[in-house]
Amino acid sequence: MNKIVYVFAMVVSALLMACNSSAEEADNHTTAPEEQEHHDAGGEGLMLNHGARWVANPETTAGISSMQQAIQDSTQAESPAGCAQLAARLTASFDGIIRQCTMTGEAHEQLHHYILPLKRDIATLSTAEGTDCAEQVVKMATYLSTYADYFE
Repeated sequence: MNKIVYVFAMVVSALLMACNSSAEEADNHTTAPEEQEHHDAGGEGLMLNHGARWVANPETTAGISSMQQAIQDSTQAESPAGCAQLAARLTASFDGIIRQCTMTGEAHEQLHHYILPLKRDIATLSTAEGTDCAEQVVKMATYLSTYADYFE
């Protein structure tokens, strides 16, 4: 499980170094209330594109769908082994999103705001047990269901 946490740290480090972001303030963007707890520390938070959804590359959308399916398929999430297996499956999907991302500009920056909380949630899931695992799975399922609110 420590390997998973280490891999996440490495992926995020690579992601942040690969992206040279310049955040722009936009007063007409909105942040959904359910997203407020998922702000990237120090970031502006997830916003719409002047009220419209951002266009995501198909591989990103497929990766999110894969994560949603993994959570739906998880039947042993309350056991430590089941929780770790789910975390490993989610990690593989997350890594695929990172590897295959072709997004640029503000849409890419907004994707960062969306996926970085997922990285933290997967890391938490990888060490969770019992009720904590089940609660983390529900939290992640709820969060993943908001993807279509921000990306098409």
